[in-house]
Amino acid sequence: MRDWEDFVNENHAGHLVDTVAVKPGELDGRSAHRLYLSALGEASTKLDTIPLPVSEAALAKWLEQAPENKRALFVVAAAVHSAIHPEDEVVRYSGREVVRELAKRERYRLHEIAQDCKAYDPEFLARLLTDSRPCRRRRCISYSLPR
Repeated sequence: MRDWEDFVNENHAGHLVDTVAVKPGELDGRSAHRLYLSALGEASTKLDTIPLPVSEAALAKWLEQAPENKRALFVVAAAVHSAIHPEDEVVRYSGREVVRELAKRERYRLHEIAQDCKAYDPEFLARLLTDSRPCRRRRCISYSLPR
């Protein structure tokens, strides 16, 4: 937030920004299962897949395997992974492994798009997304473009 403070103040947008850090809470088993099923339904519909079912008990056991598994991001990532790999039992992976694999998949997808566009550097799009950061001097978002 410190990087953005001047930008927010100069644009009189302080009323739009809450500077109090919010730490996402953990999901209980029932909430996690409902979120998982909702995300799985959306993702599998878009991908036209039929993933293996995951019971509330199996997901509750998965939630206990690692603290991050109880976070909404990891539950949704597990559901998306299940939709992409419907034959795979997602509860055998940790939330970190699932997120890591989804990130690799996205990086590969961006690499392919850059190659199709005949970009000089096939990693251009991935770098564009990962290297963006606030620019203090110009009060803008700058991107580290490949040389």
